[in-house]
Order: sequence, then C-alpha cells, then structure tokens
Amino acid sequence: YAASGLPAGLSVNTGTGLISGTPTTAGSSNVNLSAVNAGGTGTAVLSLTISSPAPPITLAQSASNITSSAIALAATFPAAVSAGHLIVASVSSWPNAPTGVTDSQGNVYTLATPAKQTTLAGGGSYTATYYARAAGGANTVTFRTDGSNGRMSMVIAAFSGVNTMVAAESAIYAAGKNKTPSSGNLTPSVAGDLLIGAGTHDATTLTTPGSGFTMVAIATENNTTYQPLAMEYRILADTTAAATTFSLGAPTTWAQTGVLFKR
Repeated sequence: YAASGLPAGLSVNTGTGLISGTPTTAGSSNVNLSAVNAGGTGTAVLSLTISSPAPPITLAQSASNITSSAIALAATFPAAVSAGHLIVASVSSWPNAPTGVTDSQGNVYTLATPAKQTTLAGGGSYTATYYARAAGGANTVTFRTDGSNGRMSMVIAAFSGVNTMVAAESAIYAAGKNKTPSSGNLTPSVAGDLLIGAGTHDATTLTTPGSGFTMVAIATENNTTYQPLAMEYRILADTTAAATTFSLGAPTTWAQTGVLFKR
C-alpha cells in the first residue's frame, strides 16, 4: 500500500493500508492511494479535509456589584463584550426573589434553574443563574427582584469558546446547612464542557472555590449588610459527572446552583 500527499502528521502503514496519526495543520488535501497485489495495481484519490480544533473555553472578563437596599442592581463589563460570547449572570437577594435579568444590548436571558432559597428559618435568601448569547458591544447587565428595599448581589462573566447557539446542556440546584455547599452532579456530553457554580449563604464567612474550580468573583461575604454571592467555573477534562462546590469558613444555611454549557 502507498499514499502520497498525506497531510503533515499522517502516515500510511504499507503492510495494512491503515492511515493514522494526528494532523498538525488545517486544510484540504487530495491523497493518491495505491495498492499492489498479484492481480496488478489499484489506484484512487482520497479527499481529506482537516478542520481547525475548537478553541478552548476561556473567561474573557467579569464584574460584580452589591447593594443593601434596592429593587434593581446593575453591573457593567469593563470592556466591550465580543459577539457570540456566553454571558452568565449569577444573582442573590433577600428577602425579595429574583424576577429577571436584562442588559443594555437587548440580549435575551434564560433562567438556568428556578431561583433557589436557602433553608434559613423564617425565609432564606435566594440565588439564581441566568445566561445569554452576546450580541457584542459595551454592556451593562441589570438584575431585578419582586420587591424594594432588599439586599442584592450579582456577578457577571463573559466566556469565549462556548457553543452559544444551543441552550445550556443541563442545570441543577440544591440547599442545605453545613460548610460544604454542593449543587449535585451534572454529566457532560463531551470533554471540555464549561461548568458554572454559584451560590449564596446566610453568614459572614469565607468562601473558597471547590476542587478544580477557579473563582470568577465574590460579590461580598458580608451578611450583616449585604447578601453573600460567589461564582466559580471549571473546564471539565472528561465526561465524568461533576458537581459545583464551595467551602465555607463556618457552617451555615446555603443555596447552590450548577449549570453545564457545551463547548
């Protein structure tokens, strides 16, 4: 067997005819194939197209904001958001519930999970995560609740490399009381998916990201005047089920969300 004109990184096994390897560049090639036996020589042309690999998911930018008494709260990205980027907005509030997210570009936000409330007796605080495909340009994101004079916090983040032409792959939420908030497991369909975790709690204590996660931002840890909120992310290396987790400095009631996005 023989093959001429193979893309760089590929080779042919002359004994079996198997073409294998890892291409090093994208492009199209016409490969001349031949096979010889006692009956003669056969030839053919194989057209190969090597596509560029999908870019890795990266955190492009983020911002956060807090208020101790309002019905709406806004945060502005420090730079223009690129068209097609994924915008994620995680919010927390007390005692009023989140009602929605809008922005100055007119992007349409989807609520990934219903607003989740902590288990604090008498009425816990809320957290929720929203997402949208960015139209591009300078952008201020606004979060609203169903009542005035409430505590509100928000973290917004823009990610590149996410498939924003489809909805979030899956989402989950949970509430409890301990030092280790966890959303519960989500299972990615392919390696390289983006897992976003966000949560609130009812104490003034330190929040650190879960194992393998990177903290996007902590809006505040001050439960005396504001509503705590943190957002983290992780690029999943394989299709093993994973949960979003935080570690708190002291046990308290909490609510946690996890949202999985396709690469």
